[in-house]
Amino acid sequence: MNENIIPRTFRDRVSRQGCYIYLGGAIEPKIRLAPSSIIETLKCERRLPSVFLIGVKKSGTTTLAKYLDLHKQIVLANEVRIPYNESTMEGTVHRYYLMMPLATPRQVVVANYPGYYWLNRVWLFRTLPYLPDVPKILVILRNPAERAISDYRHMELTGKGLTKEKKAHLFQGDVIKSNFEETVLLPNGSINTSLAFIQKGLYVTHLSEFARLIPKEHILILNGNEFAKDPLPILRKAESFLSLETFYQDNHFIYDKKKKFYCAKVSFRPDLTCMGSYKGRKHPTVSREVLKKLEAFYQPYNRRLKDEFGLSSADFEWIY
Repeated sequence: MNENIIPRTFRDRVSRQGCYIYLGGAIEPKIRLAPSSIIETLKCERRLPSVFLIGVKKSGTTTLAKYLDLHKQIVLANEVRIPYNESTMEGTVHRYYLMMPLATPRQVVVANYPGYYWLNRVWLFRTLPYLPDVPKILVILRNPAERAISDYRHMELTGKGLTKEKKAHLFQGDVIKSNFEETVLLPNGSINTSLAFIQKGLYVTHLSEFARLIPKEHILILNGNEFAKDPLPILRKAESFLSLETFYQDNHFIYDKKKKFYCAKVSFRPDLTCMGSYKGRKHPTVSREVLKKLEAFYQPYNRRLKDEFGLSSADFEWIY
């Protein structure tokens, strides 16, 4: 599909970058393949990812992925999971390859799938020998106590109207009770550490699994709390880590006072502006006592994360 069949009304909202055409406004789909002549000239082809954005859920992963996709040298494979129902790993990797977007030789393919941090990382590990090079790992982390509250709120909203069976499957067995305190506290008042959404905040436990197979210098840990305050410094860290040309500028992001988060404004990507209403949800009220218990539970793991991955408390204010 090419620009010639895009309605004239929308021609001023059309931009091409690399192998794709991007459209703004109400027209759908917003991303289309460029004309075949351009595909051939730019030597566009599918490639397995060289970068994986692995999460963590409710830490800013989706927004980070979208804003990384603004970079002219990045092509995003968004929410594309490695298919694990093939009979051989060769078949799995080939099918995964066919799911990849087209990229020019100068572009980097970034695969975004938060499940790699949690339940599906074994499939990423099994794929490593089939990748042309050792991949780079991007992971964005938020204060784990805040992340748990945000995850609870997400499950509370998405679970409405679902059967118990569907909730159990969707929430990895977690039972969401009438409020946050009842959900996370055991009868003796301690934190219920068996809950999946609590365990997801044990960052060092999960990332150590990656560090056993991937050199730590290939792993970049970003602060989701700082990303929410100002995306620019975090994106510049990412582009430097990926050895990309300097691209991101102050005028690429505008703070929306109503939504209370940053929106993108990049002329050649009219398809990417603000994240949806599902972002920036108001958290449930949690007592200071319960919040202190959560923070006390997570702090030993936070300190281990700092020590094992060489993080700085100046960059991660929630590690102390």
